[in-house]
Amino acid sequence: MMDKNIRNIEYFELQIGGFFCGFTRIRLEKTSSGYFLGYYPGFANPEDAKKEEITRTAYETILEKVISCNLLNWEEEYINPEIDDGTQWTIRLKIENEIEREWYGCNLYPGKEEWNSFIQTMNTLPIPSLDYEI
Repeated sequence: MMDKNIRNIEYFELQIGGFFCGFTRIRLEKTSSGYFLGYYPGFANPEDAKKEEITRTAYETILEKVISCNLLNWEEEYINPEIDDGTQWTIRLKIENEIEREWYGCNLYPGKEEWNSFIQTMNTLPIPSLDYEI
């Protein structure tokens, strides 16, 4: 993805979790009033939810790192049919004037190196760490 496309990303969202802990949602978004990071934990700690303004540089930097995890080349679905319960995740990305792209997984991931790099990138955000490396 070229740098100009990073600037055209309207939002990026990750939802991750499972039945027993609920789903954590992390959202980076660009609006007419600025750039924002939203953190919405599963139902265990809803009082920790927050939405705060971040700089354009911070917004673009995290999105560059996310894209560098080879996200745009991931398959749309990763499903392990042999596990009934566990971790589900959904990633949504919207670029201006394009349709929203979505990736989904249920107890399966694009690859250990790519996935762990992605989770490590999420863990650089000023929010509680995600413990979803494989």
